[in-house]
Amino acid sequence: MKNTKSLKGYDDLIDGKKTVKFMILFVVGFSIIIVLSSLYFSYRLHSKAIDTVKVIDSEGRVIPSEAKRNQDVFIASLQAHIANSLYYLNTFDRNSIKENQARALFLVDKKSADRIFNSYNTTGAYNDAIRNSYIYASKFVKITSVSSKEPFSVEFEGLLEITDGDRIVKNKVIGKGKVRYNTPSFPYNTQGMLLYDYLQTYEEVQK
Repeated sequence: MKNTKSLKGYDDLIDGKKTVKFMILFVVGFSIIIVLSSLYFSYRLHSKAIDTVKVIDSEGRVIPSEAKRNQDVFIASLQAHIANSLYYLNTFDRNSIKENQARALFLVDKKSADRIFNSYNTTGAYNDAIRNSYIYASKFVKITSVSSKEPFSVEFEGLLEITDGDRIVKNKVIGKGKVRYNTPSFPYNTQGMLLYDYLQTYEEVQK
């Protein structure tokens, strides 16, 4: 009789463990289903939201959101390349002339770069930097025009500041040229573009 009770108690313990194990598996499985369902519905909601976004161009035409993102990336890369080109072509002091000229040749075709270097040499700008400690510093301002197909015809504005002691002369730089894709070169040309057939003019900024 005592053995029978012991066996019955052991069977109850086994049944209890099975029940607990079943409940754990049920809870885990149910949790997994809830998580997967949440992820699925979140994905569907995100996809639907993306599909319903409409980007309108200046002529009222709908631009696909993916095309809009690609255009944004292109414009950002173009701005970065032009900013670097403008900087290394037109920024120098007595210690950085040769280095910045070399950096510019990774970004701009040699013919265009030499034209600008020669103009600074002819006007005495390099001599002023070396002998009189003039500092030329340029920066990109904005793109004013860019075509939609490669090679991209581009026009832009920059600012050139010439520092002579306490005196600063500011000139607006108006640049015009073409841009095509080129082999990237880290860290000198990370955008993988080349500015060529480039010309620039200057307009003094009135104080």
